Amino acid sequence: MADESRAVYGGAAHSADPGLPGSYGTNDDRAPLLGGAQPPHQSPFAASNPRVLRWLEPFRSWASPYLDEFIGTLIFVMLGLGVNAAAKTNAGAIGQDSILVALGWGFALTAALAVVYTGTTGFFNPAVTLVLAMHRCLEIPKAIGFLLAQLVAAFVAAALVHLVFLESLRHYRHTPSRPDQPDQLPDKPTSDVFVTYPAIFVNNLTAFLSEMLGTLVLMWVFLKCLKFRGTNTVNPWFPLVAGLTLSVLMICFRFQSGAAFNPARDFAPRLYTFIAGWGHHVFTAHGGYWWIPIVAPVVGAEVAMVVVSLFST
Repeated sequence: MADESRAVYGGAAHSADPGLPGSYGTNDDRAPLLGGAQPPHQSPFAASNPRVLRWLEPFRSWASPYLDEFIGTLIFVMLGLGVNAAAKTNAGAIGQDSILVALGWGFALTAALAVVYTGTTGFFNPAVTLVLAMHRCLEIPKAIGFLLAQLVAAFVAAALVHLVFLESLRHYRHTPSRPDQPDQLPDKPTSDVFVTYPAIFVNNLTAFLSEMLGTLVLMWVFLKCLKFRGTNTVNPWFPLVAGLTLSVLMICFRFQSGAAFNPARDFAPRLYTFIAGWGHHVFTAHGGYWWIPIVAPVVGAEVAMVVVSLFST
């Protein structure tokens, strides 16, 4: 059984499904190739100024995948949180905010993948990174670097969105919900711009299941649509497919759990809001809900990985 698992995930044997990410090279089973062999990353500036940047080349080569992961996660979370903030503070979006937010997050993922995705970077999701590392589809040191890049990028994204929407959020908080009732909700909550919460009547078990199922579908799409079936060629349609999948999942599950499906997207902005003045409420609200968007996506991604490996042909 262990040999079969290594064959599926890409151990010393050939991958049972060449289209499954995580196939190891045949000469070194410690070096996973998630998208097939990729050409060395070359900077146009470095190519035109080889003497100037030659001394930086070792560092640039080492840091390039982590920088890509940082930039991609920053774009994804910044655009997504920006959509949240715009929908929250724009009175004209009331009643349409669920669709706008779902489409916004989906296209944010597509944009981020289009910018940095190579087949070996572009996860933007600690749940995906952890599961790939657990199944030896990603080296542990590289996985740790990706995790740090994702968390730091999401934290920076939250700070940037807060800075850009500072006046809008302040105005929203102190604007009466109804002009004829100026005392109604004089200090409306805004932390949900940055973090996720389930509806007040949804219990945490249901929210956990929602986050797990959503991430399971996302991981399944990642594993099956990353490359053309039966080849090691990266699918150029993957960014769009992943983005549309996220949009549909958010339409389905956002009301149930907030639809994070990504520990970095929720935890790093939650930490930022705690530091920036929203207080401990962001960790204690809804029965201490904060840990569910961290654990449930990992469980969902792991289930998807196991099921796909069992039924790969």
